[in-house]
Formats: sequence, structure tokens, C-alpha cells
Amino acid sequence: LPVNVSMFATMEDLTNTYQENRYYLTDEEKELFNLIKNMNDVSLQLMEKQIPYLNATLLYGESGVGKTAFSKYVAYKLGLPYLYVNFSRMLDSYLGGTAKNLTNLFNYINQQQCVVMLDEIDSLAVKREYGCGGASAEVSRSTTCLLQLLDSVTNDHVIIAATNLIDDVDSAVKRRFTEKHELHRLSAEDNERFIKQYLDDVGFPYQDESVKEYAKENHSQAEIMTHITRAIADML
Repeated sequence: LPVNVSMFATMEDLTNTYQENRYYLTDEEKELFNLIKNMNDVSLQLMEKQIPYLNATLLYGESGVGKTAFSKYVAYKLGLPYLYVNFSRMLDSYLGGTAKNLTNLFNYINQQQCVVMLDEIDSLAVKREYGCGGASAEVSRSTTCLLQLLDSVTNDHVIIAATNLIDDVDSAVKRRFTEKHELHRLSAEDNERFIKQYLDDVGFPYQDESVKEYAKENHSQAEIMTHITRAIADML
């Protein structure tokens, strides 16, 4: 990555490192992925017919329900590099600094074929009516800049953004995303399938009844992964 982008972003090739069998996809997320993939497949044809379409998805939900994990899955399945951007790191205390960072980022994005993950978008794309003057005015300018840059993205890009605070995101920013999808904690049945699928793939034994009982406890996916990792470490 260029130095002016690497301060708040990382680029990753998932081809040889991603473990697809360890990611659990619900039926709702399967439908969402198929929509993203289908629009990506026909993006060039849409451009030839001069039909603009921003293949952009806004994921929202509590922390730990798999927003980042889904974006990695999309990049892997599409066979594209994965550009992860942490918006909270993009904020600059100097006047115009955040907008400059945004411009550098999108100048880079427009030269690349990749899946872009804009994490913690609420840290920058805040409702512009929140305040005026000082820091609020700077954030407002940055939000306006983001809107203009999103409008410049062409059909052949895939953009995914994530937030835990959907109500705090500026309404105009939300409108730029053609899909808005809420991720939830998995059901007890999905939890059980997820845990068994993961343990089968890593090759560790388990007791069906123990997995079934734990799956009923309504943990987030992140909490489940922490528990599984500790259990495997104990066995090792």
C-alpha cells in the first residue's frame, strides 16, 4: 500500500490463507452474498449500457456478530484482494486532514480491483445535523467529502461498510449503500452447526450433547470462537 494509505488500511490476498470450511454462512447471508456476486458479475455490462450501480453493502449489528468475517468471505469467494480500512484511524486533528486521507484512499481504490471493507464507518460518517463549529464542522466536511467520493466509485468495485451504531450514520451516507443488512447472533441451531463444522474442520473431537447445551447460551460468534480456541488449547 502507498504510505498515505497504509496508516489506516491493510491489503491482504486471502487465496492461500482463508479457511472457507471454518466460516459459517446463514441462509440470509447466503442470499446477500449471491446478490453482491451477481451484481459484480454483470458490472461491466451495466457500465457498457451506462447504467450506474454502486455495489455497496452496509452491515450493521452488535459487535462480534461477524461483519468483518462476512466481508473476508466475499473477497475470498470473488477471488479479489481484501482492503481493510479502519475509519477510526483515518480521523485527523488537523483541518482538512481527514478529507485528505479519504481522498488518498479513494484515489487508490479507483485504481484497484478489490473488495473494500470500511470498518467503523460511524466514526466518520456522523449525522451532519449533530453540531456546528469546531470538531463538528470538520466531521461534517469529512462526511460531505465521503459522499462525493462514494459517488465517484464505478460499478466494478465491491464496497462493504460496517457499523455497530447504524442510527448515528448520516442518512445521505446510508442512501449511498444499495444494500443494508443487519447481522444477528446465530440461533441455537445455527450455533450448533457452526461449532461442529469448525471442530470437524480442525480435527478435534467433541460431545454432541455438550455442544448442543453450549449452543443454547446465546453467545455471539466472536465469543464462541474465543471459547472454542481456549477449549482446543486446553486439549493440546
